[in-house]
Amino acid sequence: MTWLVEPSIRSKKTVNPIRDIVDKLDFSSIPKDKKLVSLSIGDPTKYGNLPVPKSAVQAVIRTLENGQANGYQPSFGNKEARDVISQRYSFGKQKFDPKDVFISSGCSDAINMSLCALLDEGDNILLPAPGFSLYTTICGRYGFIPRYYELKPDKQWEVNLDHLESLIDKKTKCLLINNPSNPCGSSYSRYHLFEICQLAYKYRIPILADEIYVNMVFENETFVSCCEVTKGPVFILGGLAKQFLAPGWRVGWIVLHDPEEHLLKIRNALVSLSQVILGANSICQSALPEIFEKTPPSFFIALNKRLSQAAKILYEGFFFHSWIKTCKTTGCDVFNGRNSFK
Repeated sequence: MTWLVEPSIRSKKTVNPIRDIVDKLDFSSIPKDKKLVSLSIGDPTKYGNLPVPKSAVQAVIRTLENGQANGYQPSFGNKEARDVISQRYSFGKQKFDPKDVFISSGCSDAINMSLCALLDEGDNILLPAPGFSLYTTICGRYGFIPRYYELKPDKQWEVNLDHLESLIDKKTKCLLINNPSNPCGSSYSRYHLFEICQLAYKYRIPILADEIYVNMVFENETFVSCCEVTKGPVFILGGLAKQFLAPGWRVGWIVLHDPEEHLLKIRNALVSLSQVILGANSICQSALPEIFEKTPPSFFIALNKRLSQAAKILYEGFFFHSWIKTCKTTGCDVFNGRNSFK
């Protein structure tokens, strides 16, 4: 007899396009006098220029030192953490309760849990194109069918609503909206978001609102959440990774917006799915109340301003490089010594 140990079909269908490239990169051929600048992974901790807020670091240290959070937490998150998350998302007439919150191991796990709670193998989900590659990775793993709706690059990456509607059928179980967008960087207006949500409500399709970049918008823009413009069911997905610059802390969450109570059965499903890996990082989720309380609004204002400045420098740098290339090609006077750059 011979051994025949083959990888499972499911494992072979699980492919993260970004990681598949990055994890296999070979840097051995790069000359030693050249410095590598990696632009492949959006990790804010990589170069130390975007530090985690000091208040958050101190909160984690205090939690670690008091020794009360070293064991297992409830699989869907401890009560104190879920309470402060529900408060953070409550505004105006929109109120959330701790029972609406499910804590996950990062926002990626929140996406995974939400999809698995709603879809069976062969069901389809509506995804943005361009969009975050992990959505497709999860679909491949479980046999969900991704259907990609078009975004309009000439309209600030708004959704092509006609194309979106054409993809809907009886097997469509949810619509994913990523706003603010990765990788497009767009932030939808209230009216456009209303149009998208109305379409989902028309066909009775729950919305997965990937809002991990909540409030991370540039000057003169205002972030609008899906839950502000619809009465339909919305899974609001968030976490510490982006706003708090701490992706490695692995704390994400799902907040259920369900004013008409269409998700009562889904709550039990999310509890069951959370029990697979027994919840998020216990230290960091236990520190969450202090992290939220002690991190001042000025931190987020300064962060957005710095990101805006960096984006402007990058954009102008590309524009400037393109202009120089054009001048070299056409024999522009600036390269004949008659003008100078300022």
